[in-house]
Amino acid sequence: MADIREFKSYGALLDLPCWEITVGESRVVVSSYGAHVLSYQVGTKPILWLSETAVWQNGKAIRGGIPICWPWFGACPQELNLDNSAKPNHGIARTKFWFLAETIISDEVATLIFQLEEQQLPWVIGSVGLKYIVELTAESLTVTLQSSGPFAQQAALHTYFNVESSETSRVSPLPNQFYDKTTDSITTSSIDHCEFKSEIDRIYTNTRDILNLTGPNLQLEINQAGHDSSIVWNPGAIKAGQANDIASNSWQQFVCVESAALSLTPKKLCLSQQIRNPFVKSKP
Repeated sequence: MADIREFKSYGALLDLPCWEITVGESRVVVSSYGAHVLSYQVGTKPILWLSETAVWQNGKAIRGGIPICWPWFGACPQELNLDNSAKPNHGIARTKFWFLAETIISDEVATLIFQLEEQQLPWVIGSVGLKYIVELTAESLTVTLQSSGPFAQQAALHTYFNVESSETSRVSPLPNQFYDKTTDSITTSSIDHCEFKSEIDRIYTNTRDILNLTGPNLQLEINQAGHDSSIVWNPGAIKAGQANDIASNSWQQFVCVESAALSLTPKKLCLSQQIRNPFVKSKP
């Protein structure tokens, strides 16, 4: 049986407007601030990681869950920064309030549809509309970001996965070549997977539609669509220690596997990521 309810505050995130959707043993919490998925769990098992020191007031992005990076990823590309002004990292979508436009519920599926209208993109004439669909079943969570268009834009679903230990986690299969942001270089590897033995910040292009995140007691399937890249990230001990919203040693409790559309070729965005529930077998 599926259900949807509205509430305020989630953990230490006080006064945060939230919705909870449940289907059987699966539960998701989403906030209208950033259309941010804060939690996905099955029974008592968390699939996503949320920082215990996360904040959201004063235009701060929430650390953990699934932040939406849009209309650029990382630093704003020069092609989109027409006035050469300071721009927030990873865009503006994750620090804006989205409108909950529709809720859909049946016995086996619960869906929230958020919308955002943006009128201040200097490289686009007129307003831009975004739609974000959060769909939960007993077997999976699917998030989909759509835009009006086409126009130049980047996007990433910056998913933080909960793991027992980042150092014993692995993402596969991945291309042998990637851009390593820690060294600002194109790197070639002899293996088709990524391990998290130290700081990892990699962009892989032309990745497959299905990736696997594995580790002790975890076999998680990540389905991607509308992407041209996948990013894998963990800050490691030094960078995590410099972040106020990552508690001491908690960097070992997550890895990020992000589905992204990074090409600036004008496009109508339809980017999605589906997390297959590792604790429930799919129906035949």
